[in-house]
Amino acid sequence: MDITLNAGAPLGEELYSLFGRLAKDARDSADRYPDKDPSGVHTARKCVKRLRALLRTMDTPNLSSSRRALNSELRKAGNLLNKERDNEVLVEFFLHLKDSVSKGRSPVIERALRKILRSRTSILIEAPTEENFRATRKKFKRIIDDVDCRFSKLPLKKLEWEQLENALTHGKKRMMKSGRSYKENADDYTLHEWRKRIKDHFYQQLILKNRLGISDEAITKTKEVETILGIAQDCDLAIESLARLEHINLTPTEQRSLTKSIQRRQTNSLAKLDPAA
Repeated sequence: MDITLNAGAPLGEELYSLFGRLAKDARDSADRYPDKDPSGVHTARKCVKRLRALLRTMDTPNLSSSRRALNSELRKAGNLLNKERDNEVLVEFFLHLKDSVSKGRSPVIERALRKILRSRTSILIEAPTEENFRATRKKFKRIIDDVDCRFSKLPLKKLEWEQLENALTHGKKRMMKSGRSYKENADDYTLHEWRKRIKDHFYQQLILKNRLGISDEAITKTKEVETILGIAQDCDLAIESLARLEHINLTPTEQRSLTKSIQRRQTNSLAKLDPAA
C-alpha cells in the first residue's frame, strides 16, 4: 500500500484517509491468516507499525495525550501477533540457511538442518491453525477497530505540515541516538531499539516523501540499514530457538556447528553496515 501523503490535499483529510486504509488492511490481513494467506500476520504487523509511525509524525502538544494512548493500544495489537510472526521468521530463516549451505561442504550443518526441517512444525513455538488463531484475531481486530474509531474523532483539521516535518526531524535524531547506543554497547536490546527507530524513520520518510521531496535514494539507504539489522535479529531468534529443539535430537556437535554458522551469518550481515549509519 502506498502510504505517501498527497502534499496538495488538505492535511487532515489525508491523515484520516491513510489511517483508515491502514487499519482496514490490518484487519483484512488478519482475517486471511493462516488458511488464505500464510503471510497475513506479517502484513498485519507491518500495518500496525505504519500506523504507529503515522501517529509519531503527529507529535504535537495538542495531540500528545491522545497520540500516546492510541500508540499504546497499537503496541498491544502488534504484540498479540508476535508468536505467529516469530513462527514465520523461523521457517523462512532455516529454509534460507539450508539453501545457502553448499552441498557437501558442511555435512554436519546439512544433517542438523535436515533434522530441523523434516517437520517444519518442530521449529515453531506453536503451529498456526485457524482454530488456535481465532481468539487472537478477535482481540486484534477489536483493538484496531477501537483505535480507528478514536482516531477519526481527533481534531486534525488545524494541523500544519510544518508540525509533521518537525516530527520527522525529531525521529531522525532518535534514530541516530539509538545507533550510537548500539555502537557503544552492542547487545540484543540496543540492536532491537536501533532497528525500531530506523523502521519508524523509514515509514515517516515514505509518509512525507512528496511534501519534503525525499529522494528514493535516501529512502532506499534507510531501508538497507533496517534490512541488515533485521537479519541480525533473525539470527538471534534462530539461536534462541535451538534451545527448544531437544526433541529432534541434535547432537552436541550439530548444535555447536549450526550455532556457529548462524553467528557467522550475523557477523557477515553486520559487517555490511556503513560506519556512518
